[in-house]
Amino acid sequence: MIDDHSRRTISPFGRRGYYLTRSPVHLRDVVVSDALPRVHLVTPAIVDETIARHAAHGVRGVLTDAELATFDALPVERRRRDWLAGRVAAKRALRAAVRKRGQPVPDYRAIELWNDGDGAPRFIMARMPELGRHLDISLSHTADLAIAQAVLVLDS
Repeated sequence: MIDDHSRRTISPFGRRGYYLTRSPVHLRDVVVSDALPRVHLVTPAIVDETIARHAAHGVRGVLTDAELATFDALPVERRRRDWLAGRVAAKRALRAAVRKRGQPVPDYRAIELWNDGDGAPRFIMARMPELGRHLDISLSHTADLAIAQAVLVLDS
């Protein structure tokens, strides 16, 4: 039975690909009954569409200077595509979280992502640095696909 302490998550174990299942939401030891974090699945077409919207700048219209340096340093094209899809997915998830909070949505370049020493994704938004204390970002990418989720952090 599905109770009020559940949410939809994506599970890769279905025979036909990804599907939604229900599971509890646990945020730093606090169960949130009405949290339905949005998961952003990004395909190569979505990456291309996002870059095309920034046609004058291409990838430079989506990545910060530091991200662009990391992107340019990746030697294998497939790795570059996967990494870029991950960044687009994460930025889309963060932009949606800001929109849901009723705040002005930042441009893609106003969001900078990096990995900490343990490999966990971290971010900062121009003009909204406090959001890093209120949101966590999770992302994964492989085979040209990426998935990201921005989750509200609740202090217990």
